Amino acid sequence: NKNRKGSTEGHISLFLTIRVIEMQQEILLSVGSIEGDTYACGIRNGIVFSNYKQNNPSMNRNTVSCVAPNNSYFVCAQGNKPAISLWKWEKEQTLLKSSISTKLTALEGNENWLCGGTEDGKLLLWKISTGELIKQWTGHFKKVNKIEFSKNVLDGTLLFTGGEDGIINGWLMSTILNNNARNSNKAVKGNNDEEDEEEEQEDLTERDNVKPFISWSEHNLPITDINYSFCSSILLSCSMDRTCKIWDVPSREVIGNYVFPSGLTCCSLSKTNQYIVAGSIDGNLYLVDVNKELNSSHQQQQFNKNKKNNDKN
Repeated sequence: NKNRKGSTEGHISLFLTIRVIEMQQEILLSVGSIEGDTYACGIRNGIVFSNYKQNNPSMNRNTVSCVAPNNSYFVCAQGNKPAISLWKWEKEQTLLKSSISTKLTALEGNENWLCGGTEDGKLLLWKISTGELIKQWTGHFKKVNKIEFSKNVLDGTLLFTGGEDGIINGWLMSTILNNNARNSNKAVKGNNDEEDEEEEQEDLTERDNVKPFISWSEHNLPITDINYSFCSSILLSCSMDRTCKIWDVPSREVIGNYVFPSGLTCCSLSKTNQYIVAGSIDGNLYLVDVNKELNSSHQQQQFNKNKKNNDKN
C-alpha cells in the first residue's frame, strides 16, 4: 500500500501475531521503540490497515493481549503510567482508557477475564463484561513477567504466571472465584457509603489467601516467557538461566529440558508441539525439533560448538 507505509522510527520493540476470526486473517502487530506508534498489518499481504496512535514505546509484548470473543479487541497496559487502553482492530483511535491503581508489568486476557501482574508480584483479575476488579492477590515474590491462560479444552480454566523470582505458578480459576465469593459473603456493611467503600477496598486487597494448585521452581533465574499448548496439557517456559522447559501439567513433571548458549527472552511452541522457537538476549533465534531424542547435554555441546565456530568466523 503506497499511501500507508508501515514503518516506525527506531527499532521495533514488539512483534505479536494474532488470529482474528472476525476479520478472517492473521494480524501482525508491531510497536516502534521511539514514538511508540503501533501498526497492524495482514501477514499474508503485508498491507498496513491500522496505525494506533496515543501509544507509548515502553509497552512490551507481555503487556498486550486480545480479549472478547474471536479476538475482536486488544488491550495494552501503558508502561509509563497506571492505565489500560482498549482498541478495536478496525479503528485507529482508542476505544477506551481506564486508570488503574498501579502500573502493570504483564497482561493477558481471554473472552471473559483480564489478568495483570505488577512490579511487586501482585496479580489483579478483572471481569471483561463489567470492567470490575474481581480479585487482587500476591502471586510472586518479585515482578510478574508473564501471564498465560490455558487453551484448547481447558480454555480459560487455568491461569499460569511466571515471575522475576524464577517461579511458575498455576492457578485454578474456580478456586480464585470461589475464594472471592466466600470473602464477599463475609463482608460487613458499614454505617455509611464512605465506610462501605473503604471496607470493600480493604477486603479486596486483604483477600490474599489464594494458593496455586501447582508451583515450579526448577528455573534458576527470572522467567521471561511461558506458553500453553494448543493441543495438549503442556506448558513451555524459558528463563534467563539459558533453559527452555516443557512441563506436563497433569503429572506436574518436566518432560523436556533444552539448554542454550545464552539467556532466553521468549519462546513459542508450534501447534503440533513438534517445534520450539526460542529467542535469546544476544539476538539469536533457535529452532528445536522436540521429536528428536536429543538430551540437554548433547544440545548444549552442539550449541556451544556452533557458537565457537561463529565466533571464529
